[in-house]
Amino acid sequence: MNRQTTLRRGESAAWGPRPAGPSDRAPAPRRMRLLAWRLITRGALRGFCTVELPSGLRIHDIPILVGAKGAAWATLPSKPQLAAGRHKLDANGRRLYVPVVEWITKDLRDRFSQAVVELMLAEHPSALDGEGGQ
Repeated sequence: MNRQTTLRRGESAAWGPRPAGPSDRAPAPRRMRLLAWRLITRGALRGFCTVELPSGLRIHDIPILVGAKGAAWATLPSKPQLAAGRHKLDANGRRLYVPVVEWITKDLRDRFSQAVVELMLAEHPSALDGEGGQ
């Protein structure tokens, strides 16, 4: 037995077990975090945010939109659908987009959307009001 082990045993006998230190505690569960919010009011669009998921994945340019009845939602970023180098339009003249990543179920999509909107509103409560707020 080496000298260090002997000393540690003496400490335990005299002082009792060592209290849990920061490295001994279970880490707090990670939560989704809002890293950035950029207000842009154009049609249904209210802005874009950046979030960090508990896994450490950061997602940039998440659009926050508001429907005609005032309900807000977030969607994953997408890229423009192109034809001959130009942004493709649908029959109503709206620009078309293609998903880059997607949720495998509607439930996951809805939970993500709700969580992102709640995070953004917690830090920017007036962001969805008319002209929005920072």
